[in-house]
Amino acid sequence: MKLASFLSASIMAGITLVEGCVRVHTQMNYNILTGDIMQVEIWDNNNFYCQTGGKKTLSNNEARWFFTCSSNGETWEVELWNDGKGGRVRRQNDGWNSNLSLRHTKSVEDCIAYGGKNDSCKIKGQLIESCSTAADDCGGWTCKMCDFRGICGR
Repeated sequence: MKLASFLSASIMAGITLVEGCVRVHTQMNYNILTGDIMQVEIWDNNNFYCQTGGKKTLSNNEARWFFTCSSNGETWEVELWNDGKGGRVRRQNDGWNSNLSLRHTKSVEDCIAYGGKNDSCKIKGQLIESCSTAADDCGGWTCKMCDFRGICGR
């Protein structure tokens, strides 16, 4: 009965409850020429909340990244480390927060500068894509990898 009253009051107050499978998808791009970039998406079940990102010069895997993004009246904070493979997520509106658990990650080297007689790679960069969840059991919702495309999607 108390739960039903809470849910009813929350809906009437316009509060959107976290549905149970918050996912944070990250893409880290190490590039010495243009700066290191971290892109972040926040999802809950089938709902896309927001996308944000940032840039640092000469970053490394020990760097801490802090992001805030808002959508539809909700504001999310994300703190990430270890190239986006670890972190915390918090919803400012109601204080809900959780540590993130890494579900999938992959890394590839890419060439960012060619040159010389053979037009060979002179400067290499690295791309790291990761997906983490705030819940241990997400039912049918999964962390889908998206091969370093912009917005990952469901």
